[in-house]
Amino acid sequence: FLRAYPELVFATFQGSRSCTSQGVEQVFARAKQWLTKGESGDEGQEVLPVIIFDEIGLAELSVHNPLKVLHNHLEVENCDVSFVGISNWRLDASKMNRALYLARPDPTVPDLAITAKEILSSFEKTLEGEFQKQIEYLASAYSEAKKEADEVSADLYCLRDFYNLMKLIGREWPADNIITKKEFFGLVKKSICRNFGGPYKVSSNVWEKFITHQKKRVEKIRLPIYSPLDLIESNITAQNSRYLMIITKQTSSHLIIERQLKQYQNRARVMVGSKFKDDSEKEDYAYQTLSEIVLCADRGIPLILDQMDYIYSSLYDLLNQRFIQVGTQRYCRIALGAHYNPRCYIHRDFRVVVFLDKSAIKNTDAPLLNRFEKQYFSIKALMKTGELTIYHQFMEQFERLGLAKTKKESAAASKFKMSPSEIFLNYSKELVKLWIYDDKEGLKSEGVAAVMDYLWKKLITCATPDFLFWLHQSNFSHSEQQYFEKLYDETHTQTFERIVRRLMK
Repeated sequence: FLRAYPELVFATFQGSRSCTSQGVEQVFARAKQWLTKGESGDEGQEVLPVIIFDEIGLAELSVHNPLKVLHNHLEVENCDVSFVGISNWRLDASKMNRALYLARPDPTVPDLAITAKEILSSFEKTLEGEFQKQIEYLASAYSEAKKEADEVSADLYCLRDFYNLMKLIGREWPADNIITKKEFFGLVKKSICRNFGGPYKVSSNVWEKFITHQKKRVEKIRLPIYSPLDLIESNITAQNSRYLMIITKQTSSHLIIERQLKQYQNRARVMVGSKFKDDSEKEDYAYQTLSEIVLCADRGIPLILDQMDYIYSSLYDLLNQRFIQVGTQRYCRIALGAHYNPRCYIHRDFRVVVFLDKSAIKNTDAPLLNRFEKQYFSIKALMKTGELTIYHQFMEQFERLGLAKTKKESAAASKFKMSPSEIFLNYSKELVKLWIYDDKEGLKSEGVAAVMDYLWKKLITCATPDFLFWLHQSNFSHSEQQYFEKLYDETHTQTFERIVRRLMK
């Protein structure tokens, strides 16, 4: 029956924020080449070219306005080739009116349960009796928790997280298909923590809603508690896991995570995006960055990416691990504007870890967020009670500088206040916690007073001259002020002799 119809030939195009109208025109021109000859090169063979425009919604956000050329190509009288656009959101009416619009509604709980069981069956896992019901409970728990999570951040979690939850259960299910209740609940809890991590405690919400469906109390079963570092390690050491996104409050936390990651991936390379406007807008800089990423993927060098927003949309297929398998080799397309390489080799040891600041979640595209396992990390999670006590004591001393605005101050007085980051370059509370965490051995051997002195020396090293003014306006005693002035002079008055001596050390 199907032989009576033309052969379908696909021309794929990856939409991104950097694509141009010239790139869209090129993909139409490439598709029209198949109208007179088939893929085998035989003249006269009837074929039907189909353009698959993936992430067309991202292309609409491009500053180059690449989709303006679609108006002419999508008119009925000009339709020489078929066209399919895939997007996470609606396009503008001028494009929607020229095509047949199909929208996928959110699945119901029974739909989720059926899909979950099919995913497990693809791993040749047979669910019998009570376990069949447990999967339905899990689908219901996800549906309820997703509605609540959408009120905080609508784009952070999606169906991809639920499907990968089931895939992780399927991969770690015992090969002999024999599993106890304790092992099952432990596997479910670990999988929930892996796939629903983040700053809003969604994983604990999914787990709590899951156990509320149980007729017997699961609390009686002792299950392990997973820290963010445990879950990060589990992701990095697993062979078939999704790539990892680590959400943090401040860049200070990155240093701890990078150390942990390099314990497992000692070849890992850190790439930080440029904040200069000319770099982010010029294609040459993006091409150079993309070439380095392709080289790392080819050699199997794990990547740690930070502030690379201008390049992420070009890597969607890579980040989604949508690989083309040719024998034992894996390939992936990487898009950048009008240029796109469908045959970039991806080494099996290649991994990607992306850092994202918590404050940037709401401004991050949903397709990017949904491609990762997400974990939230704060240095506070690593600190012990004694270290947190020192942190609070130091912050009490720090507040004596009088930099914090108070309710009693008049508007005129508060206008002249300076923020701590203006007085101390790169200051943040997370940075102070990092200093304490790094000096935990000094805390054991030298005591609290020595650590407090160490923190002030580190902080004053970053101080601007304004610090001296605020020091004399503070309620520090005269002797304390003299001590801090001495520290400032030692760290900021650099003679040639002092520089040489420091370098000799």
